[in-house]
Amino acid sequence: MKSGSIRNDIIQHSKPGSVTSALYNLILNPSLQLMILYRISNLMNRKGYPLLADMFEYLQYRMFSCRISKNAHVGNGVKFAHPVGIIIGAAIIYDGVIIWQNVSIGSSGKDGQKKEYPVIHRNAKIYAGSVLVGGITVGENAVIGALSFVNRSVKDGATFAGTEVRE
Repeated sequence: MKSGSIRNDIIQHSKPGSVTSALYNLILNPSLQLMILYRISNLMNRKGYPLLADMFEYLQYRMFSCRISKNAHVGNGVKFAHPVGIIIGAAIIYDGVIIWQNVSIGSSGKDGQKKEYPVIHRNAKIYAGSVLVGGITVGENAVIGALSFVNRSVKDGATFAGTEVRE
């Protein structure tokens, strides 16, 4: 998967053709600012500058109490409705996903096992306080309800609430 770009992030967060909107969002939109810090960290990591990558990852944490791993792959148009307390490991997140506050996306953390991270497909919505762990897949247009613990895959268009899937 090819990661998105800062240019596309600015366009997705702004009104079409509005330079004022783009400037406003660059200065005052924390969702866009978090994405820009992630994109720079990811770029520095891919170019072989791990110290710079770590510095931009640290800035995410200091500014927003969020951490998007420099090893994550995040597509275009991904937005954070309230970017506070979001932790994303080396997951793959496709275009148009919306993530609310206090969401954790990571590996299961079992000792001695290979770390596997979630794959989240286009236009999924992940609501506040949800935890997604392990090598699971969240399908296109799927909805993960608030405070859900997801450790198994969710089909396209399905809703996962609490610990159960509702199709």
